[in-house]
Order: sequence, then C-alpha cells, then structure tokens
Amino acid sequence: MSDPKLSKEEKQILADFEAGEFKSVLTPKRKKMLQAAAEETFKKISA
Repeated sequence: MSDPKLSKEEKQILADFEAGEFKSVLTPKRKKMLQAAAEETFKKISA
C-alpha cells in the first residue's frame, strides 16, 4: 500500500487516533436511535 499524502493537520489527527486519544461519546440513547434507523433502512432495501 502506498503512503498517502496527508496534510500536517491530518497527520496530527492520525497520530492522536493511534495514540488512543479519541474516546467514544456514543450514548445509549444515540445507539438505540442509530440501530432503529439501520433496521428501517434494512427493511426498505430487502423488501
């Protein structure tokens, strides 16, 4: 795989991500909402 050309800001974001600096902020309420949306989408495309 080739090394992508990243901007200075993108390199910093990648370094922070790889260092474990990002934490999930997914709340149970948001998770439930996303699951319901996914289920509705699946129902529409499989009908």
